[in-house]
Amino acid sequence: MIFDEIVCVDWSAAASPSTGKDSIWIAVADASGTSDPQNFPTRSAADAWLRERAASRSDRRLLIGIDISFAAPAGLAASLGRRAQDSAPWRFVWEQISDRLVDEDTNHNNRFEVGSDLNALVGGQTGPFWGHPPSQTHQHLAPTRPSYPFEAPSGPRLAEYRVDEQRARSAGRAPQSTWKLAYQASVGSQFLTGAARLLRFESDHDDRVEFWPLGTGFRADPLPGSVWIAEVWPSAWPLRGSHPIRDANQVTTASTALWAANIGGELATWLNGPCDLSEDEMAQVLDEEGWILGPAANQESPSEDR
Repeated sequence: MIFDEIVCVDWSAAASPSTGKDSIWIAVADASGTSDPQNFPTRSAADAWLRERAASRSDRRLLIGIDISFAAPAGLAASLGRRAQDSAPWRFVWEQISDRLVDEDTNHNNRFEVGSDLNALVGGQTGPFWGHPPSQTHQHLAPTRPSYPFEAPSGPRLAEYRVDEQRARSAGRAPQSTWKLAYQASVGSQFLTGAARLLRFESDHDDRVEFWPLGTGFRADPLPGSVWIAEVWPSAWPLRGSHPIRDANQVTTASTALWAANIGGELATWLNGPCDLSEDEMAQVLDEEGWILGPAANQESPSEDR
């Protein structure tokens, strides 16, 4: 057994307090079983709950799996002006987001303005981030998808999907792109709001927090008292649970499946990473893109969009 407790979070980038469908749900699995899913109306409320959980588990190995993309495809950091002396590419991107994102306790946030600002840094075009509500207009953010690979004037060509997402798509699955900020399955908005919160969560927890595999590398040896945070995709597992809200069943599914893998040994295999990445892909994954914890990139059966 690698972890003493597993928490799974279904995130939301909603602009106002919301419960029920398309809001934040959290479930916990440990040796006593899986808890009933809890619903949180705001990101601040969920953040406060996670902070209290981490504080009260100071001697336990805690895994927090959160259903958001941890990164955009490789090259974004360079396109945003990262220099050799700056933070690691993935962290540099998170810092650029955190410096710009305003996310109030009421859920009101400026994520579309942040997307437009990042596009401006990339080269003043309407991409690579895209999508916003019809009622809004942004100088550097278009409502429709640009062409990919995106030709970034200030950096490398940017792919539409990360390495793990490309694998998932090859296996018949349909993950959405991190560049997508609006409409159904707006993965990009969850990335912007999630990355900023996670960076602050890390800074407030006295070196206990690590991000797998971006900060940890591919390994499976958390220390007592450590909090590992990983990207998960609940749709990688057959949906279970009897709650009338699908999001609630998704966190039940993910936490239960990860706990079973924790006991059975599969979790260690997943944490140690895929064995068939090229040297370039490995650097791309660990320096910039991250990886989805679980079977998502290797499963053969198609599933709903993320």
